Amino acid sequence: MAIEESWPQQVQHLIAQRRLDPAAAIENADRVMQREFIYDHPYDMEPTNVVYHMDPITWQQTPNGDPEWLYMLKRQEYLLDLLLASQAQDDPKYLADAKTLIIAWIDANLTLPKTWRTIDTGIRLMNWAPVVEALMQAEMLTAADQAKIQDAVTQQMAYLRAHFTDHYLLSNWGVLIVTGPLVYGVLHPGSLTAEDMQWAMQELETMCDLQITDDGVHWEQSALYFLEVWRDLLAVQIAFDRYRRPVPELVTRKLLAMDDFAASMYCRITSCCRLGIVMRSRSTA
Repeated sequence: MAIEESWPQQVQHLIAQRRLDPAAAIENADRVMQREFIYDHPYDMEPTNVVYHMDPITWQQTPNGDPEWLYMLKRQEYLLDLLLASQAQDDPKYLADAKTLIIAWIDANLTLPKTWRTIDTGIRLMNWAPVVEALMQAEMLTAADQAKIQDAVTQQMAYLRAHFTDHYLLSNWGVLIVTGPLVYGVLHPGSLTAEDMQWAMQELETMCDLQITDDGVHWEQSALYFLEVWRDLLAVQIAFDRYRRPVPELVTRKLLAMDDFAASMYCRITSCCRLGIVMRSRSTA
């Protein structure tokens, strides 16, 4: 793969090689453009199997009485599907809708911080980071748009610092809270202050030390929490490497340990599944 390829070209290259299948992302992106929402991704924290139509979006009113549904809505992970659909099909309509949804969140939520949660804010910044970068590269943001988004990022960062407590140091929540700002800050130089970036990285280093054992196990003993923490640490490492920014040695070491543990965990799960199949086949023979 040529280094000079743009990211959309790399995505299309991976699709042509059948190393990336964008079908699910395109399907969800098409739904989102019709303002139909379903949260059935493997990493969704509060998954649902029901599609809800919401146009216009009522950001403070859940369609099913469950506040968890609004948490998913406000994390805006569907923006990543819109981005991938745009890159895979070379179609700017998806990216334009991602911009619409970011601005819609800002207009409806920025003045209502009492409706925010720390974990959702961190995840939202993680999801905004590559999408805003793509919008900038495509010259789809006016000066006013850029100022509005920057103000929203500044306010969300201030909220996270004001509401971060020592309780988060032992929780996967804490990792998800600080990794979003770190990725956003490195992809958008100057969007966060040096002090904010230093604070977030120091907290992340402390959490890696406390939460992840030297053999890569996350102490909360949850497969989902492990994957969430692992995925966000990967995002930080990749983003910082891309811009040749240093990552603390401890963070990189713990990430590599999680890589090794994930590989061995997959082998154990696969072996157990195969053993289960064999045992079932013998019992029915």
